[in-house]
Amino acid sequence: MTYMATGVPMLEHAVRKWFIAGRAAAVYSSRNSPIARRGSTLMHRWIACAAVLLAFAAPAAAQVREPEMVRIPGGTFVMGTSYDEDAREGVPEQFREWSKPQHKVTIQPFLLAKTAVTRGEYAAFVRATRERPSTGGCYGLKIKEKDGKRDLAWEKDAAWDWQTPGFDQTDDHPAACISHADAMAYIAWLNTQVAGRPYRLPSEAEWEYAARGVANQQAARFWGNGRGQEACLYANVADRTLATALRFAPEGDGFFQCSDGFARTSPVGRFKPNDYGLSDMLGNVWQWTADCWSENYKKSSIDGTANTTGDCGLRVLRGGSWSDDPWSVRSGDRIRLGTETRSSGVGFRLARAL
Repeated sequence: MTYMATGVPMLEHAVRKWFIAGRAAAVYSSRNSPIARRGSTLMHRWIACAAVLLAFAAPAAAQVREPEMVRIPGGTFVMGTSYDEDAREGVPEQFREWSKPQHKVTIQPFLLAKTAVTRGEYAAFVRATRERPSTGGCYGLKIKEKDGKRDLAWEKDAAWDWQTPGFDQTDDHPAACISHADAMAYIAWLNTQVAGRPYRLPSEAEWEYAARGVANQQAARFWGNGRGQEACLYANVADRTLATALRFAPEGDGFFQCSDGFARTSPVGRFKPNDYGLSDMLGNVWQWTADCWSENYKKSSIDGTANTTGDCGLRVLRGGSWSDDPWSVRSGDRIRLGTETRSSGVGFRLARAL
């Protein structure tokens, strides 16, 4: 039974016994006694009493809060990044072919969540399903000090998970330390709770089309190419706030030259949205997509559907996070992670067909 801790199964068992006893008493009275009406009344009282007890003892059904969805109009865009952009942004050579060749993709209208799934929303799933995501820890940013020098490293900590990702969060922050498998389990549960077309992860092409917006579709970011103060108006990025918290010099290519006020994740929707009305499409947390990994776009579809022919043990993530170099926080940048891998800079956003 679902609510063993509340004692409801035992109460249900008792009520059934009371109901049966009352009905038996009424039958016996009607056959063997002139006071049948009294026995029937007693039965009704027992039933009414049982109903009241059940009403107070049974927990109310949880209300599932569906995400606010934004309608993304269909259209055609150029997916991928140019060599000029990669050079200007300082993308390491070994990663430049991952977003090549540029190619036109036609996207059908669809719905995309305004924000990433929050910690509070993910917690509701865990409570409702008693889901205990497999252990194994979560990767996160750690400071290493040796011989008086400080450096940063991404290392796995067995104690970190979505509840304790290595820093403080509230329920309006994006869920972090979420693997692709975790995201798919959440989506499967959500689809049992709501009516209408099923929720899903966006395809990589849908994600990029929505992230680019309209006004700056060919720029590195939906606000343009800037790494200055405009970046911190639109996104939670690796900036002077993070540099100060880590006690690193904020100058140089490793940080955006602005301060967004958050050293780690921020509450969702805190920054200006893009011109589709989507918040945090860049920065805060990387977002899982439905696509299997391929090293480039040579065999990619042109209809916006997810790639299911690549290495499906690895999945594509988009958007960059609160801790990534500026060249990673671009509309066209992409990375890969194993489906069971968790990182304190990784979450997810929902999509839905119209």
